[in-house]
Amino acid sequence: MRLSKLCLPLLVTLVACKSFSADDGHPCLQFTHEIRPLLIGESARIPLGRISVSDCIAEEGLEATWSTSTPAIVDIDTSGLIIGKAVGPFEIAADVEDTNVTQEGFALPPGWQPRISPQQAVIRVGEKISFHVTAVDAKGRPLPAVPFSIYTPEFGQPDRDVVPIVDKYSHQNIMGPATFRAERVGRTKLRGVIGDEEVFANLQVVHA
Repeated sequence: MRLSKLCLPLLVTLVACKSFSADDGHPCLQFTHEIRPLLIGESARIPLGRISVSDCIAEEGLEATWSTSTPAIVDIDTSGLIIGKAVGPFEIAADVEDTNVTQEGFALPPGWQPRISPQQAVIRVGEKISFHVTAVDAKGRPLPAVPFSIYTPEFGQPDRDVVPIVDKYSHQNIMGPATFRAERVGRTKLRGVIGDEEVFANLQVVHA
């Protein structure tokens, strides 16, 4: 997305700059946690809006023609009401003012829980290790894959004076696997996330 700046003089020496996007004013679908995940049997709506400075701002009164490319996972009616049917990722589309906009989500059953594998691992400096975060149902049975993220403790607050134990701060919104390479000796705890649920894995790195 291309950004430009509109700069307005203030007083004599000060300049105020307001960023704007080439897409400003275009219709959009607002991000909502209600569809990440959407529980099977429950419903949700994605707010319609317009882009303003690269954000989607909800706007009342917009009309849309709704559809989904994943009818096996969700149903959507003419008013934009989404109902979860089966486990898996889905995509919702809306035609608004001759513009097609989309939003992705995933559906899971009530009572689901996240799992991370491996939960404990020891590797040597220079070696790689892959983690998966999956969902299980209320009885502990594995469910089809859905997007997940994995974060290191340094994510969002990297210390440039400290070499991270692994080579990446995160893997975000992936279907898997999340692969890290050990950079130095130490211990760390990786945080796996699906929706608002978290699960943790302990990783120890020893000398090569």
